[in-house]
Amino acid sequence: MKQNATRYDTNRKIKQVLVSHNTDLSGISFSFSGKTARFSGRFLKISGQEMKFEEVETLCRTLTGLDGIRFFNFDMEDWAISAGPGSMNIVKKSTSVSVVSDERKVHHIDTPESVEDVLKDEFDDN
Repeated sequence: MKQNATRYDTNRKIKQVLVSHNTDLSGISFSFSGKTARFSGRFLKISGQEMKFEEVETLCRTLTGLDGIRFFNFDMEDWAISAGPGSMNIVKKSTSVSVVSDERKVHHIDTPESVEDVLKDEFDDN
């Protein structure tokens, strides 16, 4: 039987993912409790540059693959990210009046988990 990861272990894995994607940890706060990972702040690179859509997408895809995390709550200053079972929408927030870029469009991402998987896990836990 698979042992549930501890809160400490999951937070450590989240930190490893952020570091492996060159995320500036001083600009982001994160925590995991229950089955929810929460993020706030800004997605910045270690160099201080803002992350591009492709980098945020790859980072989010990697996070959704971590064991134990079923739900995500993003309260980011630079990206509007809504996550549900099996999908995630990512939109660059506007920082000034400018030409609409490709990053300002809504990007829908399918994640590896389906609604059925989440519901099955909920019933299995009880």
